[in-house]
Amino acid sequence: MPPARPRRQRRSHSILQKPRLASCIGGCCFHEGILFVMRFGILTLSDRSARGEREDASGPALALQIRAENGSVIRQQILPDDESTVRATL
Repeated sequence: MPPARPRRQRRSHSILQKPRLASCIGGCCFHEGILFVMRFGILTLSDRSARGEREDASGPALALQIRAENGSVIRQQILPDDESTVRATL
C-alpha cells in the first residue's frame, strides 16, 4: 500500500466566490440579519448600437437575468467602443 499523501489546505483563488461575510441568495444578501439587495449597472460597448444602427440585445438580456435573481438594475447605458468615452462615463 502506498504511503498516504499529506492533506493540503483548501485554497481558492477564484474571484467569483460569494463574499464570506454575507449569505447570498439570488440578488439578495443577508448579513447579521439585515437584507441587502444587490444593485447593478450595465454598460454595453457597441459602436453600431450607440449610433442606433443595431438594437442592443445583450444589455436587456443581462438586465432580465439580474432581475430574475432579485437583483436591481439601477442604470443601463450603451456607449461606443472608445476608451476615452468609457473612461469619462465611469
